[in-house]
Amino acid sequence: MATIGQLAVAARDGLQEKKAQTDRYMCFVPEWTENAKGNKLINKFSLNTDEYLNLLKWLGFRRYDTGGKWIVVRVIDNVAEEIEEVHLADALMQHINEMPTSHTYYHAHQKLKNYVYNSTDFLFNKKSKLQYLYDKTPIVFNNDNEKEAFFYFRNGFVTVTKSGLQFKPYAQMASFTATIDGEPTMIKKTIWKSQLLDRDFRKVPTEIYQKFDWYLFLQNITQKEVPERLDTLQRLLGYIMHSYMNTKLKAVILTDSAISEKAEGRSGKTLLGKSVQHILNPTNATEINKVASELNGKNFKADDTFRYQTLGLGTKVVILNDVKPRFKFDQLFNDITEGLDRTRKTEAPVKLYCKFLIPTNETIELPSGSYKDRAVEFELSNHYNDKWEPLNDFKKRFFGNEWTDEDWACFDNIMLQCVSIYLQKGMPTTIKSINLEKRKLLSECTKEFVEFMDIKFFGEDETQRILMIPGTDYDEKGEYRKHHSGTQADELYNEYLIFNTDAAKRNFTKHTFNSYIKKYTTYSEHLSKVEDHRSNGVKKYYFFTKNLEK
Repeated sequence: MATIGQLAVAARDGLQEKKAQTDRYMCFVPEWTENAKGNKLINKFSLNTDEYLNLLKWLGFRRYDTGGKWIVVRVIDNVAEEIEEVHLADALMQHINEMPTSHTYYHAHQKLKNYVYNSTDFLFNKKSKLQYLYDKTPIVFNNDNEKEAFFYFRNGFVTVTKSGLQFKPYAQMASFTATIDGEPTMIKKTIWKSQLLDRDFRKVPTEIYQKFDWYLFLQNITQKEVPERLDTLQRLLGYIMHSYMNTKLKAVILTDSAISEKAEGRSGKTLLGKSVQHILNPTNATEINKVASELNGKNFKADDTFRYQTLGLGTKVVILNDVKPRFKFDQLFNDITEGLDRTRKTEAPVKLYCKFLIPTNETIELPSGSYKDRAVEFELSNHYNDKWEPLNDFKKRFFGNEWTDEDWACFDNIMLQCVSIYLQKGMPTTIKSINLEKRKLLSECTKEFVEFMDIKFFGEDETQRILMIPGTDYDEKGEYRKHHSGTQADELYNEYLIFNTDAAKRNFTKHTFNSYIKKYTTYSEHLSKVEDHRSNGVKKYYFFTKNLEK
């Protein structure tokens, strides 16, 4: 029995490409009758499944296996895009619309379209046929490695190393030879469509881009008078943009330095998140096709199975913006270090490894080493606030229509140089803070308690001071030296109730007081630790000073 592909005739002779295109529709097999005029009238279609799968592969659709699961992707010219079933139907219908309409079947073109319309579940259901879109030639992505990061522009791609930036045409994209069915086969590395930026790259000299608005902005938010803090922020941004995951993964928390009774914001944190998105995401990218995906922190629920459902397979950065006060950071432990599960209502979970960027107006409590092992915090200076914004300094908004090609070129060079600095120096191990400890103390205790303790340690009345015990973290005997008797816990607690009568009215407990004491010591720049000991029924606190000369 003849098929649509065999009986279709190109509109003009010699259009071999169109003829080959129509031959691809051998999968749709018609049953027809001939009327008195000799027209072949189609009664119905049946499907040749093997030819149908060949057609989908010819259109670029493939099964992609990841983490024991599989999805459907479309690969065109070594650029892959994760697709949903509805997009597959769109592509097939577009291709049907492009086939020649002059052929020996009467109204066959329209009837073929109707057949597809009425067979959506049959043709595009993942549980029926799409699982057989396997191809023996593997899809191999060009991923960042320990020493290199790659960024993809309209006119070529940039390889970033610790030595700097190197621009190359796509013809030089990495490839390798693999043996498939006993034959050597050259495989060219593939990239995600979500990685392609819709602009050209141009190298800009350092002395030029360091005068550009974005670089001056980075100086402003890091304290220009403390240049090492700019270096720290550049390394943190570089870490976030480098998608190599086989390393010690940590969330980067961006917070404010201004001390206030309420969360101030407007310091530039959100703009830093946007900058990462503008260097990683193409213009007008959909949620599923973003490398850097922003989630609303206030709506984020760690116990929601579908909390990451908008992430795509190419997502490498999760920006959890503006989390709730007293956000429980330990909810992210496994997602940060072990990978997160992207679960959708109609699909099995897929494991993704992403880096987390958390811009927040609040401080996040990191009470132990396991917390601090998974996070690094950086404060932005109070150069910008609700009364003074970057527009006041630079007279045009970042990333807007006012930016010229030259502006974007400077921005790209600044951001990619951050990656190079990170590859050269690694993650910062110590970060010079501004007011982070003070803000955390005020957030986790009360203003009255902090004021009381400051008076006890540093007040003008010598008789009211707490005695601090001189000590070093590493004494010759491996112990702290106790040169003075400790401060009686009950006496200190009772003094606080006298100092803060509201606390006494609220039944402020000794247990809470003790926890505040430990927090005060943790965030103090002068104290190394506090010990409490009980002797003859009396509990005493021993406060140890830091060895500041060490």
